[in-house]
Amino acid sequence: MMLVAVPVEEKGDLDSKVADTCARAPYIILVELGDGESRIVKTIENPALEFKHGAGPIFVKTLMDEGVEAVTCPDIGESVSELLLEHDIKVLKARPGQKMMEVISR
Repeated sequence: MMLVAVPVEEKGDLDSKVADTCARAPYIILVELGDGESRIVKTIENPALEFKHGAGPIFVKTLMDEGVEAVTCPDIGESVSELLLEHDIKVLKARPGQKMMEVISR
């Protein structure tokens, strides 16, 4: 099983749309993937939204605290990308507005 973080624009389910950017997404849905199945573990509010500057490190720390192994997002800034790499969190590409189910079913 793999725990994947999907930054989304609104709270929801597998039909939620992937956010354009990772660190500034309002919500993060944590999905457990494995054996051809997926299950939403929980949805959390992104604590990085509270910060005018430095949202990237807060976002990555949140993923680390939750035990995330991969994150999917269309646009990841250079500093966030480096932090994810440092902490062995894989990046799965997505298109802006793509439904979460389309991304995690690949």
